[in-house]
Amino acid sequence: MNDPSNSPSRPNLAFDEQRVSDLLVDWEELRDRGKELSAEELCSDCLDLVPEVRRRIKALCEMDIVFQTDKTLDTDVEDDSLPSSITRIPKLPGYEIDSELGRGGMGVVYRALQTGLGRTVALKMILAGEHAGRDQLSRFQNEAEAVGRLQHPNIVQIHEVGEHDGLPYFSMEFVAAGNLASKLAGTPQPARDAAALVQTLAHAVHAAHECGVIHRDLKPDNVLLTANGVPKIADFGLAKMMDEGTRKTQTGLPLGTPSFMAPEQARGESAAICPATDVYALGAILYEMLTGRPPFRGTSALETVRQVIAEDPLPPHRLQSKVPRDLETICLRCLEKRSEQRYATAAQLADELHRFLLGAPILARPSNVWTRAVKLTRRRPAIATLLAISTLAVGALIVMGATYSGRLFQANVTLENEMAKNQRLLSLSFVAYGRVCAIAAKEANLDDSLAVPFSRTPQLGKRYERQFKLDYDLISQAGDPHVQPELDAFWQALQAKKNGESPSNLRQLALELAHACGDAWQIATRDSPELRATIRQHLYDRTCTVVDRLADADSLESARHEYAEFWELYWGELAIVESDEVETAMIAFGDVLKLWKMQGTSAAAGELSDDLQEKAAALRKACGLR
Repeated sequence: MNDPSNSPSRPNLAFDEQRVSDLLVDWEELRDRGKELSAEELCSDCLDLVPEVRRRIKALCEMDIVFQTDKTLDTDVEDDSLPSSITRIPKLPGYEIDSELGRGGMGVVYRALQTGLGRTVALKMILAGEHAGRDQLSRFQNEAEAVGRLQHPNIVQIHEVGEHDGLPYFSMEFVAAGNLASKLAGTPQPARDAAALVQTLAHAVHAAHECGVIHRDLKPDNVLLTANGVPKIADFGLAKMMDEGTRKTQTGLPLGTPSFMAPEQARGESAAICPATDVYALGAILYEMLTGRPPFRGTSALETVRQVIAEDPLPPHRLQSKVPRDLETICLRCLEKRSEQRYATAAQLADELHRFLLGAPILARPSNVWTRAVKLTRRRPAIATLLAISTLAVGALIVMGATYSGRLFQANVTLENEMAKNQRLLSLSFVAYGRVCAIAAKEANLDDSLAVPFSRTPQLGKRYERQFKLDYDLISQAGDPHVQPELDAFWQALQAKKNGESPSNLRQLALELAHACGDAWQIATRDSPELRATIRQHLYDRTCTVVDRLADADSLESARHEYAEFWELYWGELAIVESDEVETAMIAFGDVLKLWKMQGTSAAAGELSDDLQEKAAALRKACGLR
């Protein structure tokens, strides 16, 4: 018997598991409404459950942080292994750089003094510095080009675009009072204030569209505020030029922020991006201002993307009862799944908000009962059928009294909530299974990553260990007998390795864990084919995007993030979905990558280029993409 002291904390199954699960669902729903209860408040009538509920709440909060993006384990690390050019304050002729204001996935912004003019500016430089790849440089140049087209009082203005030591930069007006996200901080705003601010943003967005620029990443973080509260749109790093039809575009991986991206964006449909895509994001901003939360917020980026594509947002008045019905109608019109059902332009949205602020009738009308029924049928056909039957039953039972029909309606609501909860748990389980398998492959040296091995990087090792514990806890809470023994066995071997031992069976245990996770996932989703298909397609889209970027890379060093993600996908999520055709295509592409690596990580692909393109095309075909 293994020593339990060496395992992550295991849940105590002596308590009522169903009661704990119900309490956690209540906690999540209340948190979504802006009211976060402590474990003691939540368990006021069952104090014996307080320790377990407190532990689960802590784990959920930690997972919110871990799963809020889709970054890879290898590259999302803040430690000494990062190039020094990323962490030190740079020097730039003509500027005195004071401090860092913030950074995103591609760029870093500094507060600086432009010495020639004596003015404070925001100076943006590429985050990876001299290690930036072709794709990063292209996106950075794209942002400078996009902002350079725009002259509007509610768009951050660009002062200078330049290059120093071969690296691009540009300076912008400095906006001192932070961003809209910091102002909101989960707090609903007065309806008229929200309408007025989004109206201002809509005018600015329309001006950008008139200049041929679609933002694609509108969100509260990218709305800066002056000292007087004037909003200014910033960060055009994902902007799309409407006249870029001849440029090569990537297929698959959605670009943007899941909670604020339109469905066509979440599906990775680059050709479908249009002005209505930004209208959707403006509606999502309005939704958060009215309710204190975005319209969709899953426990992981994958779950959020699924919600954006497949679910309808909860009407704002359900979260904040004082939201005016006309403003709710405007907001939900922006959030329609089909772009042609939204306001066609941001100008139309601005005009509609103007009518609301004047107290005049708005043009948009709330969805009627039949439209809502169609939406429900599209999203959850089984529940829609049940509700249709229930509707007929309620009609027949009117003469029998309202009590019975009320119970029937409540039963339907309970069933829908239970199904939604199961979908969230299944999505989370998939992420946990994939992460566990990827980490196991790294520890058993099954993969071929460019990342520094775990044993040589304490910071990265701590991240792996923390992630493994979180995933272990999540899988253990599910009580899945198909994977728990293999999970326990690998954890024990991993602890032995950490203590200086050399377990001979680590590789075998890692493979057995991957097979067990795959079997568990197939069993768990056998009654959820739509969810399985959605996750599979999202995963295939992401994989093909990574492979396309590798096939077009100048060197493996310039694409080291994609290289690491390729192997993490292979040993992680792709091992869970188990497709022989996709696995064969991945192995073939991986073999070419290994040959390329033997030439040196700084070397061009050379004669391997055609082979890379051929194998990438074969993988796209295996994934059902072209």
